[in-house]
Amino acid sequence: MRFSPTGDRRRIVALVALGCVAVGSAAGLATGLVSCAPAASPQARPLSTAEAQRLATMRMTNFQQARVGVRATIGDPGAEVRLIGRVDWSRALAYLSVSGPGAGERRGLLQAAPGVLATRPADTAPDDVTPTGTGAVGTVRPADGSAPGTPTGNAVSTAPPDVPPADGWRIERFTASGPDTGPVESFLALLFAIAHDRADAADLIERSESRWLGRDRAGGATVDVLLGPAVPPQPKPTGADVPSTAAAPGTGTAAPAGTAPPAGTAAPSGTARSAPPPAAAPSGTPGTSAGPSGTAAPRAGTPTPGGSPGGAPAGDGSASAGVDASRTGGAATTGPAGGPTSARPAETSLAAMGGAVRYWLDGDARLHRFEALLAGNRPVNAHLDRADDAGITAIDALGGRPVEPRAVTAEEADLLSRMRQRNRALGGGKVTFALPTAPTANLRGTGLVDWRNTVAYVAVGDLDKPGETALIRADRTGPAIRVAPQRVTADRQPPVPPPTDRGWTHVDWRQRGDAQGALDVDVLLTELLALGTGARDDVAALRRSAIRLRTDRIDDTAVTVFEIGRPGQAGAARPGQGRLRYWVDSSGALRRLELRTRTGAFAQLDVDPGRVAYVRQVPRA
Repeated sequence: MRFSPTGDRRRIVALVALGCVAVGSAAGLATGLVSCAPAASPQARPLSTAEAQRLATMRMTNFQQARVGVRATIGDPGAEVRLIGRVDWSRALAYLSVSGPGAGERRGLLQAAPGVLATRPADTAPDDVTPTGTGAVGTVRPADGSAPGTPTGNAVSTAPPDVPPADGWRIERFTASGPDTGPVESFLALLFAIAHDRADAADLIERSESRWLGRDRAGGATVDVLLGPAVPPQPKPTGADVPSTAAAPGTGTAAPAGTAPPAGTAAPSGTARSAPPPAAAPSGTPGTSAGPSGTAAPRAGTPTPGGSPGGAPAGDGSASAGVDASRTGGAATTGPAGGPTSARPAETSLAAMGGAVRYWLDGDARLHRFEALLAGNRPVNAHLDRADDAGITAIDALGGRPVEPRAVTAEEADLLSRMRQRNRALGGGKVTFALPTAPTANLRGTGLVDWRNTVAYVAVGDLDKPGETALIRADRTGPAIRVAPQRVTADRQPPVPPPTDRGWTHVDWRQRGDAQGALDVDVLLTELLALGTGARDDVAALRRSAIRLRTDRIDDTAVTVFEIGRPGQAGAARPGQGRLRYWVDSSGALRRLELRTRTGAFAQLDVDPGRVAYVRQVPRA
């Protein structure tokens, strides 16, 4: 029996307020990720035991296969958004091009991880230009069997390049709930939700409103079309049960590009398994300090160069999305996310399992296609190319190449122990940095570090506010900050000597920050200063706390990328999920410092070693 996707689609599936997929627990998500009514198709029937088991295995199958090609269309003809690219569920990382008349500001390239969205606006306006991809991404095959590039109902002719551009990316938090939820964000939340590192509860699915709707063809295979839950069903807790803290689908085994985010943030792509919020790095070893950073001023947890650790931020970042009661017949109430939600649904209803999605599933539990209605009543039709298993190159802000954490060798520990000494001997160098920070700012900075005098001096501006630039001169006591007397662009150093008028504001490190801890820019600068003290660190301690992540290159220089944990707090961050990363060359000199910011993405500060001018103290107001 053939299945037609048209007609009653809108009555069957209503995916709304895809909120907090990245940071909420699966139990929280099940309270309102999707809303729907039972299937109205005449041939619909309850699932058999075998079908329920197959549907329960789908998310785990997606996670285990890890990588597939993606083609999707969101919205109605004439206002649709078209996406093409790949998802790597094992790393919780998506890489897509966005086009179509409804794309708006999202037109261009995007990379996303649960909680973090990186966008790069299109360089050209036309929608349907020649594909830029040169590998598998550029030749994603339509699931209906037509040749690549053949126009179909949801054809997307632009593809992202295999190697993403290095610059021009804007970082923002991934939010997908509330009345202004965008179609792309809603789709990404659903895309991450359909993979998990373990199977769903088949018995709960079998007893639920999940339905067999018919047979169809997809991806060259005969498939069953099943109506099923958007997120894994959760067993009903008993009085003795502790509320579930399982990670949300798509995030339970995907760590941000190598680090766990500060509490309250979500994680970009990286190594497997999410972790608790990491503690600050140990004083006396590289990795000083810090709660997450941002843009305000902490009392507690403020870093000082080589000083005490900062505090961890409050909050777990979880929340529930709202359910549209008008679709379910329930009484509307105000949900935790501020949106409407229905009365508590029955345990066996799909509303209790996050809502309903139509899945095109083959006999091996492999998903080939899915349909739903996204936030704002926007239909989505997505096809997966399971033959496209090429990897994704993550941009630097999402962690770059995958890491393979292991303990450092004796030789590597010795190299790390001399890093401060080596930096001090070099004297300093020019610095450039890219710093995404909350709520939404993409800062760029240039300047210098003088390790012999423990001074950093930088010009900092926001990509989206090119006329606004600040000068920061930071030392052991704190930063002095002022508006730049003239525009300082990304390719210019701040003026040396610095301005001598009284336009500077001096602040003690201990007086900066906010309720969540130290600011991102403060953590980055204080850690930079701490790495030039000239002291040698304890080799034995580094053998216990340091982790080698991978090798890499900065321009023509080969480096090894390390993270260094805090002694006595093993397990606060799993290997590969620390907050700070150190890119060290063969001589032991620091070439890049990476910081996981409040956005969940990484900041990069590069050091070009060499002689630098002395930056004198600036006047106090």
